Amino acid sequence: MKERNSPEGSDTELLSNGHHVIVLSDGTALGGNLGVSAALTPAQKWAFLATNIPYALVAAQIFAAPRIREDAIMQPLADGCASPLFHGAVVAGLCVVSTVWHAAQCQVASLLCGAAPFLPPVLKSLLVGDVLCSLMAVIVGLFCFRGRTAAWLALPFLSFLYARRCKRQSWFPRYAFWHSAWHCLSAFAIWNIVLWPVGL
Repeated sequence: MKERNSPEGSDTELLSNGHHVIVLSDGTALGGNLGVSAALTPAQKWAFLATNIPYALVAAQIFAAPRIREDAIMQPLADGCASPLFHGAVVAGLCVVSTVWHAAQCQVASLLCGAAPFLPPVLKSLLVGDVLCSLMAVIVGLFCFRGRTAAWLALPFLSFLYARRCKRQSWFPRYAFWHSAWHCLSAFAIWNIVLWPVGL
């Protein structure tokens, strides 16, 4: 059947196993990350992207903090770990990279102006960038805040893992929901880790 939010000149097919694929006009089948764009409505795509906003809000609060209460793993790191500018930049970078990646994954440019879809090689590069940025943020957290990072990120990480399983199974709306939960829960965790309004 024709999918109204598919890239122009393409059809969306629902396979017998429930997996979505995009079939271009030349017969090329595109699954994987492009299936997210095929399976979500425009409203779902915008809602998914909006879950990156908490990162921006947390980054703004960190930038405004006078000093960060660090727990650096090594004393030479203490000054950097106490810097609001450093941690604010890390979270702001995470926000930008995540937003760009998911905008490409949801084919927002195609949605807005009918642009050609981002193809798998481009999407893979953006995904790698998003994963590396997330890993960097976790490493910074472990070096600067030690156990606080592990404690606060445990629950959000479960949401991330389940979302990853959903995407592998091509349960794309469910993937979008649980990955959105990852965005919101991890932003709340970062707020608690870096600003430490309560102990844990």
